[in-house]
Amino acid sequence: MWLLLLSALTLAAPLTPGTGPEENPRILQHAGQTALVWREDSGRRLVMQPLGPDGQLQGAPVVLLQATGATDVLTEDRYAVAVAGDRLLVAYQGLGVFVRLFDHDGSPLTGWRPVDTDTQRGFPTLATDGTDFLLVTTTQRATRTGSDLVAYPITARGDIGSARRLTDSRKAFTPELAFGHGRYLLTWRDDRSGVAEVMGQLLTTAGAAEGPSRVLSAPAAFPQDATHGQDEPELAVTPRGFALVWQSYRGFTPSRPDRPVFGTPHVMARQLTAEGTPVGAPVWLPSHTLDAASDPPDAIVSDDTLLVTWNHQDPPHRVVMSSVRLSSWPDGPRGPTAVAFTDGEVPAGHPQVGVDPAGHPWVVFEENTGPGLYRLILIAPRILGSR
Repeated sequence: MWLLLLSALTLAAPLTPGTGPEENPRILQHAGQTALVWREDSGRRLVMQPLGPDGQLQGAPVVLLQATGATDVLTEDRYAVAVAGDRLLVAYQGLGVFVRLFDHDGSPLTGWRPVDTDTQRGFPTLATDGTDFLLVTTTQRATRTGSDLVAYPITARGDIGSARRLTDSRKAFTPELAFGHGRYLLTWRDDRSGVAEVMGQLLTTAGAAEGPSRVLSAPAAFPQDATHGQDEPELAVTPRGFALVWQSYRGFTPSRPDRPVFGTPHVMARQLTAEGTPVGAPVWLPSHTLDAASDPPDAIVSDDTLLVTWNHQDPPHRVVMSSVRLSSWPDGPRGPTAVAFTDGEVPAGHPQVGVDPAGHPWVVFEENTGPGLYRLILIAPRILGSR
């Protein structure tokens, strides 16, 4: 069995001073260019800045959003960004969901526009087919009860199309959208059966459902309920389809995989075809100890490797990465390898993964520097080889 080994970090660099606070980062990569987007001043400001090949921020930051009132404040990490050609679309959750189109340098091309007159819209996720965009939101921004999913096509000029309701169960949450192999794939947590499962649905460019939805997470190996199930899906496009990662509350320990550990989420991964059909069994992505995952995982594919990072819930929190070779997908829970980037002495969280120009992984995360203060850190682990 092939396993990838990740070395200790060769680069660890603070990107921001930690006076903002600076938190909830996103890595944007398109056409060989990289930029970092993050939230500042407790959600009152959303900022973008180019990230150079040396892992350092370049030029001056560009303010994408500056809140002017209480209803404009960006709620936690509930914003989404997507790049198509030389245009950037940003969606954020305030009192409802708003979108704005920017040039590649952050110059605004439109004003902020509400996607719907319903101010309860929330949890936006964005993807692009390279020209136009597709936005999916929940129908409830403040709670995880009574929620469904709605899609909005958005043109390259920033015009918002008609809404399409995708679910009617009032049990759909945490959507994640990706475009690959000529189609959109939407995943989300669904509680309609009384068990929290990860569902998947192909969508047209207009946001209409294409074919039936299906369960993508693993069949329940142990008794579950809506609390101890699957949540926080994340998608990455692979050469042959998609890779799905998610938090699974049907936890187990490496020494006793037959023994469930309820209430301690772990990170799972599964390959999907280009049509969104599961391939083989899911695998458990181990971390360096048996602690639970906290923040939603983030994933990217570099060549033949799926790179996944997440926040390790062992206060103070650590940042962890796991890697899986796609061409020899492991069989069973011991396949992938993992490394902890932080020692836990300083709380860290909300990690995001990207790749440098040579294809090596970058991970950006927030580090607590004091009461209510965070700064952004970039680390660059190196893949040593395989065995």
